[in-house]
Amino acid sequence: MPRASVIVRPLKGKKLKQKKRLAMELKTSNEGSTPVPPLPRGHVLIQVISKGYKTHGEQVALTEPEQTETIVLQPPSNQVSVHKK
Repeated sequence: MPRASVIVRPLKGKKLKQKKRLAMELKTSNEGSTPVPPLPRGHVLIQVISKGYKTHGEQVALTEPEQTETIVLQPPSNQVSVHKK
């Protein structure tokens, strides 16, 4: 997704709580990719935000020194109302 916002937050502990102050905010290129600076192995939370798509959040285990993750954004859901027109 071109020009999407990507937030990467390292997670720690048995319950994988977010580490404060270590979040990285990045933007994807026109080709839809972004390099992330080196991170220690472990779990991270990746959130991708782009106008016109559902926000995507996913927990990823970093197991390799260099690792590629592909995330596909979904279109927004139709809104449903219980109120009659």
